[in-house]
Amino acid sequence: MATVSLDESTALTDGAFRTTAARRGYAARTPSEARFRHLRHRATTVDALGDGLVAMMHRLKGEGRELFSRACADGIDSIENPPAELVAFFHAVEQTPAWVDQDRLRSGAQAICRAGKAAAFTLCDVYLMVGFHSLRVCKTLTSTGQIGGATSRRVLNTASWWLDVSTPGSLVRGGVGYVAALQVRLLHAHIRDGLLKRGDWDLAAWDQPLNDTQSSQFNLMFSIGVMETTQVLGIRYTAQERADIVHLWRYVGWLAGIEEDILPADEAEAWQHLWDQAATELIPDADSRTLAADLRAAYQRPRPDQSELRARWAARVHTAISRMVIGPASADSLGMPDDPLARALVRVAGAVNTAAELTYRRIPAFRTAQAVHGHAARKAYVDVLRTAHGDGRKS
Repeated sequence: MATVSLDESTALTDGAFRTTAARRGYAARTPSEARFRHLRHRATTVDALGDGLVAMMHRLKGEGRELFSRACADGIDSIENPPAELVAFFHAVEQTPAWVDQDRLRSGAQAICRAGKAAAFTLCDVYLMVGFHSLRVCKTLTSTGQIGGATSRRVLNTASWWLDVSTPGSLVRGGVGYVAALQVRLLHAHIRDGLLKRGDWDLAAWDQPLNDTQSSQFNLMFSIGVMETTQVLGIRYTAQERADIVHLWRYVGWLAGIEEDILPADEAEAWQHLWDQAATELIPDADSRTLAADLRAAYQRPRPDQSELRARWAARVHTAISRMVIGPASADSLGMPDDPLARALVRVAGAVNTAAELTYRRIPAFRTAQAVHGHAARKAYVDVLRTAHGDGRKS
């Protein structure tokens, strides 16, 4: 497969990603041949330690899952005579990299909290839509039945996990975010094991399922993706907040099993990684359009707190936000309709929020209160999703 010039690709053109990158000095650049070869190599590499856990669980059945849960909560040293695979996994995970700064993790989480319901509401508008733009990501989703009615549950699972890992203070060892990052790592290993054992996975065409390159794409969407989406709704981050958000997701990605050489260390690297993905991975096909249509249909189904009219309007707003961030060309390739009225509504909401942000930026106490209130609003929104699509638990 040859690299695609960013001038020729439809991926992420003429949207908020390009606008912000240019304004901040991170204009789109096609990856070098060396970088392209490295990304293609990373598309063939996966989390060997996570795969080892799956092999252990097949061997030990329910006991393996129980041991993993205990080690997540209390550390590997709390288990007497643990299996070798569990030891290898947790000895690696518990060697926290020297670059991890707990103060910056907390600061990044608080910055995410400031966006409140705006971040929770828009979370999947770019996270999933950019993923749908990659035909190889789509093969994993369609092969595991993540289509049609399963889409609503996927939105819930994504939002619940995001809430856990971005809660301030949750990434300490044994914390809810720390455990959630390791659990999703195990889940990806289970999915990979199942797909490869089926015998119909085309490695040559689709690469390794949930490989390092794909996982890094998901991670980018939680960092600069969420920042750009909430910025459309008027949220403004300081340079330090942006840096700390990238730092938080670097550590979450590391915990989730992504190789360190593909995790951006700062915002400049994050933007270049995004352009690398646009040139090498973001190639849609028919499955991409099907999955995008499924997400729009999921938004149109009323939740218990919504009327049918409100749900339809919410779906129109979600689509408008997606188009504004990923750009019209990307949105058109996914079959997403243009809606000038919904787009105008988003711009009005963004202007109102921007005016409020100007006040918050000048008064530190307001920003602290905004983070506390925003986190409560995020939890409330996820609880609504749980009631509608999950098991009714409260966070």
